[in-house]
Amino acid sequence: MTDLYLVHLPLNLRAFTTWALGHRYLDTPPGDGRGRPRDTEMGYALHAALTGLFGVQSPRPFAIPPLIRRERARSLAAMESRGAMLDLFGYARVPLDTLQTLAQLADDELRATINWESARSKPMPSRWPRYLRLRFDLRACPVRRIMKPVTTRERPNLPATTICKGKEVDAFQVAAARATARSEPPTRDQVYIEWLKERLVPRPERPQAVALVPNSVRVEAYRSVRLLRRPRGENGRRSPQWLTRPDVRYTGMLDIVSADTFSDLLASGVGRHCGFGFGMLLLKPA
Repeated sequence: MTDLYLVHLPLNLRAFTTWALGHRYLDTPPGDGRGRPRDTEMGYALHAALTGLFGVQSPRPFAIPPLIRRERARSLAAMESRGAMLDLFGYARVPLDTLQTLAQLADDELRATINWESARSKPMPSRWPRYLRLRFDLRACPVRRIMKPVTTRERPNLPATTICKGKEVDAFQVAAARATARSEPPTRDQVYIEWLKERLVPRPERPQAVALVPNSVRVEAYRSVRLLRRPRGENGRRSPQWLTRPDVRYTGMLDIVSADTFSDLLASGVGRHCGFGFGMLLLKPA
């Protein structure tokens, strides 16, 4: 197990948005044309910025602490202000001074998106006490990979849709499609909490690191988001690709079962898309 650091990087929203729009890491989702690029999910743009600054040493997973609706509206309104900041936290294998050295090699415009005077890092414990109980916040993307075609629908009044094998699908859609007429369909909260439990189940290649405290886990918020990706095509060009995915915020408590593997869990994240703003366990005392 190598060292792990909690890194805090304050981003200047105006500078970051200007850079991301200029490099097409922020875009408007297809639809009615009334959306704005800054209204889209910023995970891809943040991923690109961190990779451009730090390369393979980029904080991953990373997270932006959730805002209540009123705070979010105020933050968006303040985006036009030169001083508006966005706090990004992440787990990195190197301390801040190493990240600052790497950033010296990056583009000047990109490096200027970080308020380096306010940036901080601190080492996480190298060995956690076994059975220590902690509270956590988690933003996750609960999806399942379909092994055979499944038929589902977004709402009862909409036509059914058949999802092909190999697709990545909202875990709740999969559960709803598999529910029989004789059984009571599961609730969204039940499905998402069960998904989280499965992500923490030990496997031969991954010993158990934590145990969720019974009845402590809650789904605090859910939304469906459009995620931008620009995968490189056969011709070398990066065309926009929009993915619809669940965005779920959990709170709860956990007990550390294995002090040796808990840090590995923090560093690897929970679930899919950990390099795009999902999967980071934010911890605090129980």
